[in-house]
Parts: sequence; C-alpha cells; structure tokens
Amino acid sequence: MSSTRKINPSAIRDDAVLQFLLDASPEAMLILDSEGLILCVNKKVEALFGYRREELNDQYAELLIPGEFWKRRRLHRREFVADSNFRPMGTDINCFGRRKDGSRFFADISLNPMTLESVHLVIASIRDATHHAKIQKLLAKKVAQLEAINEIGLAISSSKDLDSLLRLIVEEAALLIEVESCSVLLPDDTGELVFRASIDDIVGMRVPVGKGVVSTVLQSGKPKIVNDLSASPQYYRKIAEEGNFLIRSLVVVPLLVEGKSIGVLTAVNKIDGKFTEADCDLLSTIGSYAAASLHSAQLYDQIQQHAGELGREVAKRTQALRESQLTLQQRNLELNRLYRALEPLFFTSAPVLEKVAETIVETVLTEFGKSNCSLLVAGPEKNGIKRVAVSGPYADEVSKGMLKMDGPGLVPRAFRSGEIVNVPDVRKDPDYVPNWQAARSELAIPLKKGDQVIAVIDVQSTELYAFGHEDERLIKIFAERAALALENVRLFEAERHRRIEAETLRQASAVVAASLNQDEAIDEILVQLARVVPYDSASVQLLFDGYLEIVGGRGWPDPGEILGLRFPVPGDNPYSEVVQRREALILDEAGRKYAHFLQAPHDHICSWLGVPLIVREKVVGMLAIDHTQPNYYSSEHIRVANAFADQVAITIDNTRLFDRTQSTLAETQMLYRIARTLIHAESLPVLLKSLVDSVAVFLPADSVALAIVDLKAQKIAQTARGGAGSEDIVEIDFDELMDGISGWVLLESKPALSPKDTPDPRESEAVQIRRLETGCGSVIVVPLIYRDRVFGTITAMNRLDQADFTQHEVDVLEAIANQAAIAIENVRLFEEIQWLATTDDLTGIHNRRHFFDLGRVEIERASRYGHPLSAIMLDIDFFKKVNDTYGHGVGDQVLRALAHECLGSIREFDILGRYGGEEFALVLPETDRFEARKIAERLRQRIQDKPIKTTHGELSFTISLGVAEMNGNASDLAALLDFADSALYEAKQAGRNCVRVCE
Repeated sequence: MSSTRKINPSAIRDDAVLQFLLDASPEAMLILDSEGLILCVNKKVEALFGYRREELNDQYAELLIPGEFWKRRRLHRREFVADSNFRPMGTDINCFGRRKDGSRFFADISLNPMTLESVHLVIASIRDATHHAKIQKLLAKKVAQLEAINEIGLAISSSKDLDSLLRLIVEEAALLIEVESCSVLLPDDTGELVFRASIDDIVGMRVPVGKGVVSTVLQSGKPKIVNDLSASPQYYRKIAEEGNFLIRSLVVVPLLVEGKSIGVLTAVNKIDGKFTEADCDLLSTIGSYAAASLHSAQLYDQIQQHAGELGREVAKRTQALRESQLTLQQRNLELNRLYRALEPLFFTSAPVLEKVAETIVETVLTEFGKSNCSLLVAGPEKNGIKRVAVSGPYADEVSKGMLKMDGPGLVPRAFRSGEIVNVPDVRKDPDYVPNWQAARSELAIPLKKGDQVIAVIDVQSTELYAFGHEDERLIKIFAERAALALENVRLFEAERHRRIEAETLRQASAVVAASLNQDEAIDEILVQLARVVPYDSASVQLLFDGYLEIVGGRGWPDPGEILGLRFPVPGDNPYSEVVQRREALILDEAGRKYAHFLQAPHDHICSWLGVPLIVREKVVGMLAIDHTQPNYYSSEHIRVANAFADQVAITIDNTRLFDRTQSTLAETQMLYRIARTLIHAESLPVLLKSLVDSVAVFLPADSVALAIVDLKAQKIAQTARGGAGSEDIVEIDFDELMDGISGWVLLESKPALSPKDTPDPRESEAVQIRRLETGCGSVIVVPLIYRDRVFGTITAMNRLDQADFTQHEVDVLEAIANQAAIAIENVRLFEEIQWLATTDDLTGIHNRRHFFDLGRVEIERASRYGHPLSAIMLDIDFFKKVNDTYGHGVGDQVLRALAHECLGSIREFDILGRYGGEEFALVLPETDRFEARKIAERLRQRIQDKPIKTTHGELSFTISLGVAEMNGNASDLAALLDFADSALYEAKQAGRNCVRVCE
C-alpha cells in the first residue's frame, strides 16, 4: 500500500462499469487515492453532502470532514494505507460528516482496499447515522429507568408480611424522591383513612372521612401536588399538630387497582420542599406497583421485572446531590473570597468613592480573569454617566468612551432596566457602543439600593460567549456586597456634606451677626455659598420701585459692569418669575428661554438658579447663581441656596434696622454680643437660656419668656425664661398660650405690642384676668420665623409699676428674634446631623460606623484589664422571602421590630448596631461565650415566640445567631465579628433558627 504510482482520475471516472456499480449502491460511495484525493463519487454522495460531482473531483476528503477532525482523519488514512484490511462502519473512524452548507451529521463509515492498474485505492462507503444515534440514546435512557423500577419491584415482591411490605414501600419511596417523610394510608371499615406505615411516628393516626388532601385523592383517584399547605383549604392540620412536626408541601398519589382507589401514598417536605411533576410521576409509579402488591401476590412477578431501576435512580440522584454539594461548597469558597476582598471597605473611617471603586474593579478582574472592568455611576450633570474606575490591559482605550443615561450602550440599558445585560457577541447587538475595538462579549451588572440603580459594573472580554449563567450569578452576589460598600461611601459623603453645609451656614450666620455693612456681608455670604453650591457667577438683587437692581455679586470679570443693572418686575425675564411666584426657579439652558442670556455680560450662562429674598413674608429681592454647564442645578441646590438666601435677607433686614437704630451705639453693641452668644451656644437649652437672659438685660424687661411650639401637634415643645421676675412667670399649656397674645402672633406671623392698664382684645377674658392677678404690665410678643414658618415666640414683660414698651423696642426685639430663629435652627440642624451620623434611621439603633467606634473602645478596655468580651452576629431567616411576599414596607417593619426586641433583651452597657441589610451585631462587655450563648438563645426564643403586628397582619419570623469570644485569634473587633459571622454561617447550615458558638 506504500506505492507512489499515480493513476489517471479520468480513467476511473470514465469507467462506465465502475460508475454503474457505484451508483447502484444504496450508500454514498467514494473512491480515494492513498493521499485522500477524491477520484470518483456516486449520486448518493451528492444527495448526502449537497455537492455536485464535478465540485468534489480532485478535492481532498477533508472537504467532507469538520476541520477539528482533520488531524485524526489523516492518522486513520496512514494506518489504513499501512494495513489495507476491510474496516467495518464506524470502527476507528471519527464518525462525523460536514455538508456543503456547513451542517454536521453522525456517520457510519466502512473502508475497503481496491487495486486498479497496480495502484492501491480506497473505497469509502458512508451512511447518515444521526437517527440511529438518537434511537440508541433513547433506548439507553429507557433501559436505565426500567432497571431502577425493577430493583424496587424486586424489593417489594420479596416481602411476605403486610406490615413489612407497607414499611418497605414508604422507605423506598422516601429514598427515591428524596423527601423527609412518606406514608401509606388505607381506609378501614368506617371509611376513615388510617396511617398504616410512615417514616414518622404517626402510625395509627386517623383522618376522618372527607377530611384533608388525602381524602380528596382517595375519592378522585387522581394524584395531587400541594406546595403551600398553609394556603390550601383542604389541609387537615390535626395530624401535624398531634405529631408535633411542620409540613410545608405535600404530594399524594392513589393506590389504584382496576381503576379503584384502595389507599393513598403520600410524601411530605417539612422545611422548604417543592414537588415537581417528575416527583409525582415517580411516586405514582411506586404507588401502582405497591397497589398491585397489596391487591394480589399474582402481580409480584411483573413488579420484579421493573423494580431494579429505582435503586439506580436513587444512586444517580445521590451522586448528583453529592456533586451539587461539592459545587455549592466551591461557590461558597469563592463568595467568601469575594466578601473578604471587599471587607476593608466597610472598616475604613473615611471611605473615598474612587478608592472603593478601584477595589471593586480590581477584585472582579482578579476573581474572574476577564480583560477589562469598569465601575460607572450617574454623573453630576443630568443624563450623564461617569466612569469612576477602570482596570485592565486596555483601560486607557476603554476610559475614553462617553455614555449618556438615555443613549445607546449596554451600561445605559442596565441603568434604565435594573436588569443584568449579558451580550455574548457585542458586534451583533445594535445597541452596543464600540469604545474598545478588541471587545467581543460584555456583561453589565447593576448595583442597587432597593429598587434604585446606584452604579453598574461593566466587564469586557476578548472572547465570544465569555460569560455564562454561573458568572452572572456569582458577580450578581458580589454586586450586592459592592452596592453596600458604595452606599457606605454615599452615606459618609452625605454626612460630610451635611457637616460642611451646617458649618458653612454657621459661618454665614456669624457673618450676618458680625457685620452690619450690607456690601461686606453679602460678599462674604456668597463666598461661603460657593463652598456648598458651585457657581461661576452670582448676584444679589433688591426690589426698588418696580425694578430689581443688582447690589452685589461675585465671579464677574468686571463687577462694576453688573452693579446697578436693573430688570423690570413684572417683565419678560426670569427674575419676575421668582419674585411673583415667591419660589425658586431653575433654567437648564437659560439662553433658549430668555434672549438676554445670549448677550454680554450674561452670555456665559447656561444653567441658572434664582431664589427669592423674603423678609417678614415680603419679597425684597432675589439671589441668582449660574453655571457655564447646562442642566447643572437640581432640587438639592435649591434647598441649600434657599438657606443662604435667608442669610442674605436677614443681612438686608438687619442693615435696614441698623440704619434706623444706628444712633444708639449701646444697642448695636448689645445686639452684637447677643448674636455672638447665640453663635457659640453648644446646645439648644443653653442657647435659649442665654437668649432670654440677654433680652431681659438689653431691652430692659422685668421678665422674658420663649416658647417653641408645634402647631400641627398642638403642643409646646420647649420653653425658657429669664430676667429678674422670671420666677413669677406662670406655666401654661398650649391652649392657654393660644388664648393670649402669643396665639395671635403665631397665627398672624406679626409682632404685637400691648400696653398696660388696657384690656387687649387679642387675649381671652381668662388671660386678661391672669395678667392682672400676676401684676403683668406692658407686653411685647414677636414671632420666631424661619423660612416663612412660625415655630415660636419671644415675650418681653414689664410689671404694672414699670413703663410701657415702645415701638422702637418692638423693632429691636424683632431683630433679635430674626437672629435667634437662625441660631435655633442651626443648633437643631447640628443636633440632627449628630444624630444621623451615629444612628440607623430605619431602626433607631447604632449605625455600622458608630457601632464600630463604640465596639473598638470596649475591645481596648477588655484587652487592657483582661476582662472577657463576646460578640453576637444575627440575621433574619428567609428575609428575602418576606420582602418578596409582603413588600419592602413590611420588611422594614420586621427590621424595626427585631431592633426593638434586641434592645429589650440586652443590658444597658451592651452595644447593638445594624451591620447591614437584615444583619445585626452585638458587643457584650464582661461576658464570656457561655453567658453570651445564653443571651443569644434567650433572644432567639423571644423572637420565635412573639409574632409582630404589620400592615399585613401578624407575622412570625425566626433568627439565626453566631457567638464568638475575644481571644488571641480574635483580638480586634473586625476579627471577633469575623469569627461570630462564621458561627452564624454554621447556624444557617444547621437549618436556621438556632445558635452556634465559635470554639
């Protein structure tokens, strides 16, 4: 067969006898030379492969074989040439063929040697074996099923005793379909169903006629699956209650003999089972054989033929379960690795968005090994998307891509839909935006806080179909953890921004208090405003005789160019809108609506924000800021700008009052001292007491009272009194307050002056009598107003033997009240920020950051003195199911209830914090792990035994807890919580609703 002599292909093709014999063959036939060149084919080759004969002539046989099998085909050709014996179909041949259209098929091939003109040739006959392969696969499956059924049948048929037979049936059924319990119920003479055999200890229990799902199946003769027994009206609870076990789902099949039910076979799941039709079919199969065995021993032989398959099915399922457990363990290891990679993000005291984003993308690249990874968030401008971090070998190229929230691209699609976007071939996706030429597949995973998308992780690969379902699942779980880290950054930034805002407002208040020069005060306030609301230029305009006139500004190339500019009110300008509507206005693209923004000196303005200046409910002007970037300002900017507008309005009002009172230098100095005192007050009670004492000295007044009220709740929230006669001030309630001049002031938002010896119609008769009885003479009441909201009053009182107050003193007290209102609100804001910085706003307990601050102190104390200390980690079992079933509103109610119960179960010096989501943490000073376990068990039992009231009715839930004690391996808080978290994981694995201690 090693001859190198060549033969003329035309001689073979022109051989009529040979061609006739080939065409007469029922199979596709080819004649090849020793090198695999096709010399001649028959018509069946044309039909099988889709080529015409002339297309195959002088082609190599590789044309008809898939490319990845060429090497193996050449190896077979060399072996055949070396030993040219007949080769049966399919033997030692890779049985695949490739048609002209590229499709493949299974092929049986036989090779025969042929000698023509002393040249060794090969005759290859080929047959399509696709159908044959499918039949073989189906037969193998059926044989496996029959063998498993055969094993069960053999086991059942070998039992002679009825009780033993029934017991065998339930044991085999439970093993086959992997359930927790299985039972056979047979009717007695009364018609009641009796448990004759069961995995549980309930043999002998009875189900009354017509009761329960089992009676329904017995009567109908049809199997039934119930996956939520709590919602089934047919559920007969007495068996579960007397047997002291929980049933969550149930499948019942009838035992039929000649179409008549002689009993039922049941399978139950006590924890979280969900039965399928396949489970029902398998149980029905067992039921049919069991019924036959119970009815007649004559059918045992038939059962023996099919029982074997069940044993193999059990082995197969057991093997699958073991493989699933191994896969789950591997995934858990991967998740733990991912979680630990992000753990430092939750312990940093000052998280930075860029650093957190870099950690996220580096972790994804390390764990998944793809080409590039980016983290993108919503940009500062409207509709924008900002790429915060990008990593990978092609990061420079990827970072140049620009995306819009409403534009094309896979990332914008993930932002808008909130769903995972997995594109196996980006070139086939019309929505793909090419920013990296080597990209082939891409995966965009949204990071969510609740239903809101806060960021997107975008992973790219040079490979097609690079991301499977497992990648999606794992990265999605990782994304949930990353979202918590980003939310931690957001909360920290929000807290920092609130602190800056509060401090800036405090400094602006100091400016207002420290300067009575209008131009200087306005300029300094605009400087402070730029710290919290960026702008390119800003101006302050005051209303004079139907015109708004610019009296101050910053950021203009030539300030003198804009000072004195006037705009008519009303008129075709945005300033009129702000003044007339008395509310803020944003223009995203100012030049499109008002033409004067296209002219100098305003032609640089794109975004514009105007807020009114209001003094005593009267608009006196407006504050305007602008930016060269379109769509820049938002409602949050309005909130801050309004606060600064209040400062400007107070400045203007104070300077006007100063102009009227400048002749009295002593009064001015006193106002200044009061303002400075208010600014440096550390708490609200201190501020109020300092205020009333100062007013009593300044006016002067015999006594001064201050009341902060909640008009909506109709109560007095806080009071203060000062002056020499303060001890004579009578305590009154809200209704009595509203009956007097203070009530009139609160309702009218105006100051009131009441002389002595004259009944005041604004007071009730009872108040007039009390005023005379207490010797009260002249009274001034001024409102405390902040941003058009009256929240209290300051009342100055003289005795009957003292002079009446004057209108001048009313004006002075009103000026002090304006200062005081801002100072009071600033202290309130500061105290609120302090509370928000340390408290979880949903549950009212320590937030994660404050919990760690307090916990580290206790760790250091315990280490210093060698005292015991333990930690508990706990979370709610199946909390996601609560949210999915009842909604996040009920989920929040459950979290608040758990926090309340925890607070009621721990000691005063124990530290409780919300760790994240449904997870809580406890630090227990002076407590070893044995005592900590008792505390954890007591809390677990309390939660289990006490349903909570929700908007959907009473709801029960359970918790799992992990306990760890501080030792050499867990000497800091992070490590201690890590050990407690491991114990919590063990509790989850143990079935939940339990406590585990890290040894």
